[in-house]
Amino acid sequence: MNSKTLMRLVNVRQIAYACLPLSMGLIYALYKYDLILWLNTCLIVAAIVLMLAALNLMKQLTQWRQSNSEAQEKRTLIYQLRVDINSVRHFIWLFLATSLILCALLAILTKWPFIVMAVIAICLGLVYVTGHYPLYKTPFAEFIYSFGLGFVIPLVVTYVNVYAEQTNVLAYLLEMLWVSLPYVFSFATIKLGENLLRAKKKKDLQTTAAVLGRYGVDMLLETMSFLAFLLPMISIFLNYMPWSMVIFWVMYPKVWLNTKQFVMHHEDNKYFLCLLENAQIIMIFQLMLLTLGVFF
Repeated sequence: MNSKTLMRLVNVRQIAYACLPLSMGLIYALYKYDLILWLNTCLIVAAIVLMLAALNLMKQLTQWRQSNSEAQEKRTLIYQLRVDINSVRHFIWLFLATSLILCALLAILTKWPFIVMAVIAICLGLVYVTGHYPLYKTPFAEFIYSFGLGFVIPLVVTYVNVYAEQTNVLAYLLEMLWVSLPYVFSFATIKLGENLLRAKKKKDLQTTAAVLGRYGVDMLLETMSFLAFLLPMISIFLNYMPWSMVIFWVMYPKVWLNTKQFVMHHEDNKYFLCLLENAQIIMIFQLMLLTLGVFF
């Protein structure tokens, strides 16, 4: 298997998106706690990237295994790329084992809450992409996906840097949940739009988008786009975010317009790009403003 084929199988685009909440966790540790432990940071970044690569390979393998017909098999990426299954399994074990070793090192360097966070996150990731009926095919798909990338990643990245400062784990969890919600909403927006388009082709799809239907998803998208801007403003008064976050509202008209464009043109797949643009605007702009707060 060459590197180009491997990059397609591991879904490099998704891993690139995951770098945004990862960076947010790092910058938040610097802004709120004025603390970064570079060894721990390097270890957690490598562990997350390798784990995501392993999970994406597992998902591709699951889709190939559960093909009930030749037509379904031909739609899988493994078939289209003519990949040797043993090579896929080899890279899964390589990425997974390396990631677990790095997590074990971090468990030694930090405290017990990291072990609990890591075990729960890894178990959820595994049941999301593997098994007879993986969670990505269920109504929990959007929830697990968005909280996994938008909340869990900033949670663990920040924790491995500031673990020595944390005496109340529950308070830390609630704090990170609050500041991560705009990222959660961004990933939920992507997955809801994606699954809504998939539901038009696959009538047996049981994700949240398929269950809620077009109008339910529309309402949810509009609500999340508004909350993604409102919550950072509240975070300012909770002393979680800098005052520079007020500038965030400059981008709201563009995000609202993109949301409306998608709502009005569900039938045209090209308008899904509007949701992708929204997610990028929310995550990147908030990250820039948080970075600005570090220096001013």
